[in-house]
Amino acid sequence: MAAHVLWLMKQNAPVKVADFRPTPPVAVITGGSTFSAGEAVAVAFRGRPHIKSFGAATGGAPNSPGRLLLADGAALRFALYFDVDRTGTAYTQAIAPDVAVPGPTTPSGSPLLAAASWLLSTAACIRNH
Repeated sequence: MAAHVLWLMKQNAPVKVADFRPTPPVAVITGGSTFSAGEAVAVAFRGRPHIKSFGAATGGAPNSPGRLLLADGAALRFALYFDVDRTGTAYTQAIAPDVAVPGPTTPSGSPLLAAASWLLSTAACIRNH
């Protein structure tokens, strides 16, 4: 069984973990309101087989924010860590989807319909549908 590398940037050392089986198809839907933790979820699926993202680019904050309080009471906000996918690619700005689909990310929105259509076309979903 092949292993993926999970990058733990806080410790600066890659950690190998076994592939998860099975790897069912997963559609990830993103949009301009997808920030920080939502972007981390999108990045976590990058590089995995049978994954496709739909919608619009994310909000552009794929990081763990830090804050430094200054002597005058002001605060300085900065990125402590950036999201890194299983291939080692770091994301420092908005993340574009695999398939750009305009429209709202609502239950009846175009990205959801495009994602559902793709999922239903995959062998795993055809077999189990």
